[in-house]
Amino acid sequence: ILPSPIKRHVLENPKWYTPYTPYQAEISQGRLESLYYFQKMIQEITNLPISNASMLDQGSTSAEVISMSKEFHKNKRKTYYASETMHPYILDILETKCDVQDINLKIGNLDEISLDSDTIGIMFQYPNTRGDIKIPFELIKEAEKNKSVISCSTDLMALTKYISPGEIGVDIAYGTAQRFGVPMY
Repeated sequence: ILPSPIKRHVLENPKWYTPYTPYQAEISQGRLESLYYFQKMIQEITNLPISNASMLDQGSTSAEVISMSKEFHKNKRKTYYASETMHPYILDILETKCDVQDINLKIGNLDEISLDSDTIGIMFQYPNTRGDIKIPFELIKEAEKNKSVISCSTDLMALTKYISPGEIGVDIAYGTAQRFGVPMY
């Protein structure tokens, strides 16, 4: 019999579960069920029809959003706009991703841009890196008319009190669940 702290560590740490344990099927079923409920919760919070439970961090996910947006337009558009009030590390990742994918990334004040037929999409964050809630409603309307992909980085905990991405017309919302107790690994 294992002492209580060791036993708790073994039971709470998924790396101890291997395909060779006798109860692996039950463990897998429980993990799948918890992922399903997590995704349903995210769908309700964001008011979007599809959810994904991945282990990507917020910065890596922003790079994937750029790729998805570019693919949506079948690689025919070349310009992407990002708000200057996003977290600096996300902007750094976006710059790297856009450089690799030959995308013209323009970082700035979203109130001062105008979209054209070459615009892949726009990205903003709320609450932004300064903690402000600033949603570019007019630009979102313009992006919808232009068929540009609208994406935002958001704080899931904040969405329990603020307007959801689905309600403001966002196509792709992403964020982190660390504030809900999901660890970084």
